[in-house]
Amino acid sequence: TATRYSRARADATLAVDQFAAGQMAADDAVLTVRADLFGTYQARLDEALRDLVKADQNSFAVRRAELAALAAGYFEILAPAYAEQRGTDALATASDAFSGLGSAALGSDGMAATLDTVNGVLDGFRAAPLSPAEQARRAGQLMRFIGLISVEYGRGVSDGKVIHDFEIQEAVTFHEAAYAAFADLRDQLPSGVVAQSTAVFDHIGAQLAAASPSVAADPSDIKDATKDLASMLQDSMPAEWLAGSAQGDFDVIASMLDQVESAVRGGDYAMAESARLEAYAIMETGPEARLIVLAPQMAPEIENLFWNTQGTYKGLAYLIANQATLSEVQASRAQLDGLLAEAEELVGRESSPVAVATNAGVIVFREGMEAVIILAALMSSMRRSEEQRYRKPMWAGTALALVATIGIWLLAHEVL
Repeated sequence: TATRYSRARADATLAVDQFAAGQMAADDAVLTVRADLFGTYQARLDEALRDLVKADQNSFAVRRAELAALAAGYFEILAPAYAEQRGTDALATASDAFSGLGSAALGSDGMAATLDTVNGVLDGFRAAPLSPAEQARRAGQLMRFIGLISVEYGRGVSDGKVIHDFEIQEAVTFHEAAYAAFADLRDQLPSGVVAQSTAVFDHIGAQLAAASPSVAADPSDIKDATKDLASMLQDSMPAEWLAGSAQGDFDVIASMLDQVESAVRGGDYAMAESARLEAYAIMETGPEARLIVLAPQMAPEIENLFWNTQGTYKGLAYLIANQATLSEVQASRAQLDGLLAEAEELVGRESSPVAVATNAGVIVFREGMEAVIILAALMSSMRRSEEQRYRKPMWAGTALALVATIGIWLLAHEVL
């Protein structure tokens, strides 16, 4: 996959599976695999250039040479796409820039000027442009990961010093994940927003890197910075991105479940529980609402595996509370991953109005029938004459409940 924050069964894998099953034409499968491959190598190129900046700033000569060679190699793979989009003359200029990158890495002078040249020839270039669905997916990842940076940092810092290294590492991980998603979208955003956002990302990254047991930035500073960053990006994003991508939420959920496993592996069950709760919160506030409409029977199964089910595969909350072994947690995680993969496929489909209406009708009918049964039971318990006076208050309460239901529906309609 393109980055370690992208999940397994990416576009190329799915395309090959669909082609093998006769569900996709060969030409379409080739284009999808090519786009996914180019996306992977461009992500690696961007990562190598970012790491090269850090290596140069720290005067790590060997690491600098290694990263410069990696960047040049990745660009060679992308060169055909670059030539298709910009022509052979532009490709020659870009190739010279990457050759200069290798020479500068072996020299004793700084690489800032050479890196600026390389970034200049890459500006606006994307070997495999993202589809609208992938853009929305990256936007969902970006906003989720940005929000998690300050949450993890706040848990790891107290009284101006780091008290939980694990939380700071999680904050760093989410910062890197957010930047990876941002890098995929930056060409679609206004240049001014890109420059400001990059500066804020760098500022947050510097504060995270400087955090130590003796001194650390105030969590409110990180919270304000991430809030400003999220607001700035949200204001500049197209409406279709802001409509949200539930698939992006699934990527974040998987990342949080990775954190659960890491914490259990290290014997830190408190951290594992924290990561589990965050994963569940993202599921509950994101994809679950759509899943309940499309497949109401699946939502409880997923919820049970997050919590305390006692079946063949026990819930993660139960396992963590009882400090289960890593293998037990991984077994339940694998079962949960299977359900999440099915749910992701369901919510990613274009649902027909008939299917949505049918599922919604089933839910309303089921809940309504439950209410009718309860009212009937209450009525049957009020047969004696001295109890019949309670019937009027009961019907008054029923009427108020109907009014409240209509009010809540109108409010939800406006908010959602």
